[in-house]
Amino acid sequence: MNKRNKDEDNEDLIPKWPAFELLAKPSSVDYIANINKEFAHSEQFDDIVYSMENANEGDTFFIRLTTPGGALQAVIPLLNAMNNTLADVHVHVDSDVASAGTLILMCADSVSLNDYVEVMMHQVSFGAYGNGHKVEQQVNHTMKSSKKLCRTMYKHFLTPAELEAMLTGTEWYFDKEEFIERYNNRSVKLMEEIETQIAEMEAAANAPVKKPRKKFPKAVDVSEEL
Repeated sequence: MNKRNKDEDNEDLIPKWPAFELLAKPSSVDYIANINKEFAHSEQFDDIVYSMENANEGDTFFIRLTTPGGALQAVIPLLNAMNNTLADVHVHVDSDVASAGTLILMCADSVSLNDYVEVMMHQVSFGAYGNGHKVEQQVNHTMKSSKKLCRTMYKHFLTPAELEAMLTGTEWYFDKEEFIERYNNRSVKLMEEIETQIAEMEAAANAPVKKPRKKFPKAVDVSEEL
């Protein structure tokens, strides 16, 4: 009997151990989203929001944006997802962006703009209906909440005087160069503000305080590598 036959005869005597499980996972995922319509309902953003909520560190979202804006409540879930996702979110302005669409720019980790685009910011527009008392309640609530949101979102991008003028009806328009300059100045001021808060918290607690994960936003030239 040759060696091969001996090995085959003894095959049943060799213990068979279960194999260890091996899973393959990509190191990162790159998502591309096109937001190029008016905002009518939050369902428009469901797929993007879900992906952001389940993204990991190292993942990236590249959003191509051109929109006249639309319903504020429609875009709120996306803004929350952008602020909380572990992924990096870059927004590129393909063409003009206005109204609620500019809030997406304010929540991005980085932005870039094509030449000759225009960015327009203004106070929220809305309508109310029903009896007089209900209309008054709705208007008062919407004005209060929208002013709070605008003061938070556009802080350090608009000056205090510009912001108050916007809240009373002024529309502000920015070309690429002015937008980038203001956006990057905003980033510096946000960084200084956060560092001051961290220093105060560390002094009060007499211990190091963990810095926020999200990096401060920046505007980049479209020709740069993203």
